[in-house]
Amino acid sequence: MSAAQRTLLSSACRRSSRLLLLLALTASLPGNVGAGQAATPDAAQTDKPSNLRPGTANWFTHPWSALLGKSPPPPPAQPKGPIPTYPQVRYPVLDSAFPIADEEHLWWLDNDRVVFMGYDPGSYDPGWEKKTLSQRRADGRETDMRVGHYVWDTRTNEVRLFRRRLHDFCVEEGVSAFLELPDKEAPPPAKITPFWIGPLTLWTGPFGKERPKPEIDAGRLVDNRLIRRPCGVIAPPGGFGARIPLHAGWGVLERRRFDQPLLYTPRKGPPRELPLLTKDWGEVLYAPWRKQYLLSEIHGNSEIMPAIWWLSQDGSTQAIAIPNTGYLSASFRPIRPGVLMTGRSRPGERVTQTPESFILGNDGSVRSVGRFSLYKYGTSPNGCRIAYQNSRCFPDPSRSVDRAAPRHIGCVTAHMIDFCQKGETP
Repeated sequence: MSAAQRTLLSSACRRSSRLLLLLALTASLPGNVGAGQAATPDAAQTDKPSNLRPGTANWFTHPWSALLGKSPPPPPAQPKGPIPTYPQVRYPVLDSAFPIADEEHLWWLDNDRVVFMGYDPGSYDPGWEKKTLSQRRADGRETDMRVGHYVWDTRTNEVRLFRRRLHDFCVEEGVSAFLELPDKEAPPPAKITPFWIGPLTLWTGPFGKERPKPEIDAGRLVDNRLIRRPCGVIAPPGGFGARIPLHAGWGVLERRRFDQPLLYTPRKGPPRELPLLTKDWGEVLYAPWRKQYLLSEIHGNSEIMPAIWWLSQDGSTQAIAIPNTGYLSASFRPIRPGVLMTGRSRPGERVTQTPESFILGNDGSVRSVGRFSLYKYGTSPNGCRIAYQNSRCFPDPSRSVDRAAPRHIGCVTAHMIDFCQKGETP
């Protein structure tokens, strides 16, 4: 087949795909029926809504169900009964007043010091695109700001530079791992773009005394930028497959067929099926102060409340009761006083509104602790403190720590909240 024939065939396939998709979408719109189906009576004649044919999901709201020819899922279950009034508690929050980047999580060196990726105040360069990668790297910047990894001492609220040109940094129990960026472009024929970071080198070791590991493929370092996993884990050449990496001393946690439970095999004893299906698995977050994992179902659906459990090393689980807060869904993080619950969707609450958070206490109590977002965060080893990024400019934009930089840089700084301090009633 000639190149011209392949081009014509490819174009015809694309047109056919678009036509089939258009027909499917049209069939699911109000007032349309598919081939071989009788038209439904008017809503005015039947007093029934006619926006969907019985048994057919809408392509716009439930595309996967429509593709499989399934009925639309039932509406989310509303919280039952009146919503109780929970005690209001506000814990002390410390603002570093130092700009933080949102590419990575924050990591605690100990219970007082935090490492995060941030920007040098006053380093904004609107002409950065005119410079080569080597010129930018020599100036300590990737794009328009000079960037580095910084150590924040929460005792003195001082921030100092640790290193520049790091990527995917993490540290646990005093041992860190990261990838070092090259300081100049690779020679031709390597492709160079404004955002290309070039070949990486793996470094590991005690914090501040790391050494390069050129013999290890940098791509095998488990990525911690989006989902928090044990720090410094090197994936085997074939990957982990169905295994979910856990901390040292733990057994093996495995995903199985989507309709089967997760399987945990302790270091001693037989395998144990866990109380959630593989398709519902969400996160496993380690709580070193109690030597357990917080195991949760997926919380990506804003209309379904995930179930959560404590998982012990022997494979036993303890279900955690979720109170009625009015939220249809939530995310959960382990902290020393219990579990921090952050709402995701509550009827009558604006989508843009920062959700309310609650502490589900170890003693069964429930307390409302205010509204704050934990998109990227880090929990101290003792479970008392959470460091996170937060805007300091609402409702006053003049509080930016770098007026020359774009607002999303000067206004977003590293914050810390302490749940082991005595809270105050607002």
